[in-house]
Amino acid sequence: MAFSHCFVIPSHNQGQFLEATLESLLKQDDPCSEILISEDFSTDNSMAIAEAYVAKYPGKVRVTRPPTHEGMFPNWNWGISQTQCEWISIMGSDDQALPNFVTTIREGIAKTPNVVVVGANWHFVDGNDNLLFTEKMLSLPEVMKPPQTFYKQLFANRVHPAAHAFRRDAWEKVGGIPAETKLYGDWALWLLMTPLGDFVHMRRVIARYRINYRPGLEIARMNQNLQDEITVRLDLIPRIARQFPHVAQWRLKLASRRRFRHMLNRINLDLVGADPSEQVKIFEPWARELGPGAMRLLDRFARSEPIGLDWFDSVVIMPLREIYKVFQPSSGGAKPPPEEKKPQAPPEKVSLSIVVPVRNGDAEWTETLASALAQTATADVVAVVSGDDTLKTDVERAAGGRARVVVALGPAEELASPGIEAASGNWIVVARPGARLDANLAAAVADLAGRTPGAVALIAGVGAATWPDNFMRTARTSLNEAPVFAFSKAAWRAVGGYQPEVRALTDRALLLKLSIQGPCASGLVIGTVPAVAASHWDRLHDAEFIHRLLVPALAFRRGGIPRGQLDDTSRRAFRTLAKGSLGLSEADRARTAELLADWGWNLGESDVLHELRAGRSTAIRRPVNRIKRRLRSLYKALR
Repeated sequence: MAFSHCFVIPSHNQGQFLEATLESLLKQDDPCSEILISEDFSTDNSMAIAEAYVAKYPGKVRVTRPPTHEGMFPNWNWGISQTQCEWISIMGSDDQALPNFVTTIREGIAKTPNVVVVGANWHFVDGNDNLLFTEKMLSLPEVMKPPQTFYKQLFANRVHPAAHAFRRDAWEKVGGIPAETKLYGDWALWLLMTPLGDFVHMRRVIARYRINYRPGLEIARMNQNLQDEITVRLDLIPRIARQFPHVAQWRLKLASRRRFRHMLNRINLDLVGADPSEQVKIFEPWARELGPGAMRLLDRFARSEPIGLDWFDSVVIMPLREIYKVFQPSSGGAKPPPEEKKPQAPPEKVSLSIVVPVRNGDAEWTETLASALAQTATADVVAVVSGDDTLKTDVERAAGGRARVVVALGPAEELASPGIEAASGNWIVVARPGARLDANLAAAVADLAGRTPGAVALIAGVGAATWPDNFMRTARTSLNEAPVFAFSKAAWRAVGGYQPEVRALTDRALLLKLSIQGPCASGLVIGTVPAVAASHWDRLHDAEFIHRLLVPALAFRRGGIPRGQLDDTSRRAFRTLAKGSLGLSEADRARTAELLADWGWNLGESDVLHELRAGRSTAIRRPVNRIKRRLRSLYKALR
C-alpha cells in the first residue's frame, strides 16, 4: 500500500515565520507529502503568504479555513478533517521540519504493523533561529505496545507537537482532540490513542520547535495549564485506564504524585513570591484525590515555601541528566579547586520516639502501647489513631496521659507518617499492633546509635550490614515485611518518608530507601514482632513496584551493584510469586499471570507465565532458562 502523508499547518498570526515553515516542508528528502494550511482568520499577512504558496505549488499546497475563528486545537481538528491521507503530521506555523522528517516517519511506520503514532527528537530554537538545546527522549524504547504506550505518557507528554505522525483513522476513533483541553490537547490526543496500537520513537532529530520569543506567555497561560492538568489527571487518565485490563494502579498513582510535586515546584519558582491563592484553588481537587501528603505539600505551597522534587526525580532523573552532561563535548577550562573539608559537628544526642499506629479493627494494640510506655529509659510515645471517636477515647485511656495521641486522616499505608512528623525524638521506632517491645529498647537505640555514628537505621541481627550488603539482603527478602527497626528521623525525611505506592511491604520499601543514605547497623534487640500476612494481590503489587522501579533506581543512585545481580534478585522474587500462585483457582492464576506479564516479559520469563496459567511448575525451576538468558546476553554483547 502506497505511503499517504499530509502536513497540517494550523496558522494564526505567525506570518513572520510561516514562509520558513513552508520552505522546510517543501525541502524534504522524500517529497511525497501534501501540505495543508488551516488558516484561522489571522489579522496579519498569514493568509496572503498561504495563498501565494498555493499559487506557486498547485496540487502540493492547499489552504482551508474553518467556518469561524476556532482557536488552537479546534483548528487542529478542522485541518485534520479536511485531509484524506492515512498519516498526519501537525506542524506549527512557527516551527520547521528538517529534511529527514518524512523519511524518518516512513521508517518508523515500518517498525511494527500495528503502529498508530510515530515520534522523534527535536531542536529547541528561539525567535532568531538560534539553537537552544536538543531534546532526545533517552528514556523511550523504540517500539512501545499497549499498555506500555499508556504508562510512558502518564507523567508528561512524550510525543512532541512538532516531531510526530499519527494515523488519521485513530484520530477519528477517539473523536479528535477533546474540547475540554485548551493547551494540553496534543497530550490528550496521544493518551486517547494509547489503547489503539503501538507507538514508535525514532532516535533522530527531525524538527525545530520555536520557544522563548513571546515574553510572559508562560505566566499568562499558567492557570489554563493547571486547569488542563486537572482535566487530564482526574478525568482523562482514569477513563483511559479502564480500557486496559489489570492496569497497574501503582503506576498511575506514582506518575500523579510525581507530576503534582513537579508542578508545585515549577510554579513556585515562576511565581517568585507572588500570591499563589488562585493556583491553590485550582490544585485543591488534585491534592484531595492524592491524599493527606499532597494536601500538606499544597499548604506549604500556599505559604510560598520551597517545594523540592520527589525522590524519583532527585534520585534517578537528576543523576541521569548529570551523567548525560558528562558525555557532552567539554568547553575546556581548568578544573575547580577541590572543596575544603569542613570540620564535622559533634554527634547529636540520641532521643527515641516510639510511634504506635492504630486503626479500627486492629488487635493487640493495647499490649504494644503498654510495652512502648514501659521503657526503662526515657522515650517519647506517640499513638496515631485512624478511626472513630470511640477508638481515640480508648487509646487515650490506655495511654493514661503518658503518650500523645494524633488523629490521622490518611490511608492505612501512610498511617505512621503523622506520628513521625509529630515525634520529638531524632530516632524513631514504628511499633505496629501486635509487637512486644523489649523494655530496654530505648537504651539499646541510644547505645547502638552512639557506637555507629552516621548510621541511618538500626536493625535486629548479628554483626554490621552496610551498603551494599544490607540493601541486597533487604531486596532478597522483599516478599516478607521487614521487622521492627529504628531509623533516623532526618534520614526518613531525606528519602521522602514511606513510599505511598506500596500497600503492604511499607517498612521493607522504607528500609531499602534508607540504605542508600548511610550505614544500617545490626545488633539491635527489639522484642517480639508479629508476622504480617499481606494479601496475595498486595504482594504482587508491591513486589512488582519494588523490583521493577524502586530497587533499580536506588541501586543506580548509589552504584556498585552489577545489573545482573539486581536482575537475579528480581527473577527470584518473580519466580517465588509464580510458584506460590500455583495453588490458586484457574481464574486467579490467569489474573496473576496477567498482572505479572509485563514484569515477566522484561525478565525473559514468558515460559513461567505460560506454566502458571496451565497450573504446572516445570518451567518455574527449569535450569535451561538460565542458559538461554546467558546466550541472549552474550548475543547482545557481541552485536
